[in-house]
Amino acid sequence: MKKLKILFILITLRTFCSANGYHKKFELLRINNEFEIQIDTMQITKGKQTSAISVKNNHDSINFNCDGPFVIYKNDAVICHSIIPYKDSFFVEKKEITKSDSLYCHVSGTNEKFGFLLKKEITVEKDTYTLPKKMLVVSDIEGEFNALTSLLKSGKVIDENLKWKFGDGHLVLLGDFFDRGTNVTECLWLIYKLETEAEEKGGKVHFLLGNHEIMNMKNINDFAHKKYSFSSDTLNIPYTDWYSNNSELGNWLRSKNGVELIGDFLFVHAGISKEIIKKGHSLHDINNGIRSIINENNSFKEIIKNEFIGKEGPLNYRGIGNEKEDIKDVKTTLKTFKAKKMIIGHTLMEHIKYIYKEKVIAMDIDQHVDLNTTRIYSLYYQNNQFYTIDNKGIKIELK
Repeated sequence: MKKLKILFILITLRTFCSANGYHKKFELLRINNEFEIQIDTMQITKGKQTSAISVKNNHDSINFNCDGPFVIYKNDAVICHSIIPYKDSFFVEKKEITKSDSLYCHVSGTNEKFGFLLKKEITVEKDTYTLPKKMLVVSDIEGEFNALTSLLKSGKVIDENLKWKFGDGHLVLLGDFFDRGTNVTECLWLIYKLETEAEEKGGKVHFLLGNHEIMNMKNINDFAHKKYSFSSDTLNIPYTDWYSNNSELGNWLRSKNGVELIGDFLFVHAGISKEIIKKGHSLHDINNGIRSIINENNSFKEIIKNEFIGKEGPLNYRGIGNEKEDIKDVKTTLKTFKAKKMIIGHTLMEHIKYIYKEKVIAMDIDQHVDLNTTRIYSLYYQNNQFYTIDNKGIKIELK
């Protein structure tokens, strides 16, 4: 009942604001000692483009926290929606912006925030890239912002201010940055920001799509943390609109690949099966196939059976991670794409390791841990050698 009560009040206040054109901050009200809404009657002004509601959840702060920004394109307008910290609670903001305005992302559960600019244009990524001198590879972060930044700092990809410091190195992100955790939005905007900063320094960020990215863009959010239901209700924006093709993040995600060849290393979220090879698909075919189905209205059954995003597709296939294929089939796959190794996530491992006689590196490990007591790892490449680097900066050759 607590969610229904809070939503009823929010909807009532939202309707009143909409009808009267008011900008509000709310005076203190209590609901079962679990939720608080603040209305600052001294701050009521009329005719503003910004509306605001400040909400506190005393029962479980994880369920309601800062979120956004969510940039939505509506007709000729660019609308920015955010839930931002305000004193000891949160301020809900909606405002019209321009593409040149500075935006800020507040990290829920911390006092961190970072600024960025919207991209001047978003273009579809290439399928193949020249091998850089160094790479850091991270997989399956699943909304854990602290885990992501801990690995990027220990790998010397970013500094303490979350700015790119990896020079002309490449950062490869193997998908599944959505779901389970409470900082999905923050992870996405940080990656978005680092892409621009990397390119300015001659580097590159490769963000590959995983099955959870596709699920969220296709309105399958069964694994999303319940925080996002509260955020969606409070912002009065359906969750599906956050990543639609009318949103900045949605357009950006639709420019990404599911598989890339960097030098002679094949990067993919889950793995490429021998059946994909039998059908004669190129990397370009696979990536176009993944992107083309995102906006289709498919049933769950159709999605599961789809050759590119379904159970046997490169974003879901566990046959490589679970070593169900014969090594000769894996070698054939690598030969087809002119690759020496395949680097995958998706299938959970106890640690990053070689499988298939060092033809495959499997690197999905649990990121939902206490970073004070448990180490997590990324994969590092330099001088034709792979290493693991933990969140304390200790680098060990992968064997």
